[in-house]
Amino acid sequence: MRIKEIILEDFDMFGGSDIEDEAHSRGDDALMTALELLRNEASESDAVTPRVAVDTVIQRVQAIPGNEAFNYSLLDRAITDNSAIKEMVRGKPEADEKTGKMYLYLKPAEDMPDEPTVDDGEGNQVPADVADATKTVGGMAKRALAKRS
Repeated sequence: MRIKEIILEDFDMFGGSDIEDEAHSRGDDALMTALELLRNEASESDAVTPRVAVDTVIQRVQAIPGNEAFNYSLLDRAITDNSAIKEMVRGKPEADEKTGKMYLYLKPAEDMPDEPTVDDGEGNQVPADVADATKTVGGMAKRALAKRS
């Protein structure tokens, strides 16, 4: 056995990598959770261009246990570095012209497309994949009965 194999084997024995991802340590997961909640609130309010104060975003993230140290610089780096967060916001925070308060503009939450439905033959609308499965199972049952006869 080579020394490299021994070292890797011992390393795996202790539960894998102890190397932390910078995104995890700066609170990107908590930020994504907070942004998703804010986007859902905005969609319920029918806001045309949903925006939220940067202070509110930071407070929401800090309210999630383990993220009490989240601040503006971590928010800024997360928006710059994390593609998932970039998909949730429209660029960097901007200052309001009148008040000077910093706002973050949110992209609207994507609506889930409606599943196609079909008539099941009894006047009920069921999802297309359920109807396909029902037809498949029905066909299998008919073939099984035909073989028994």
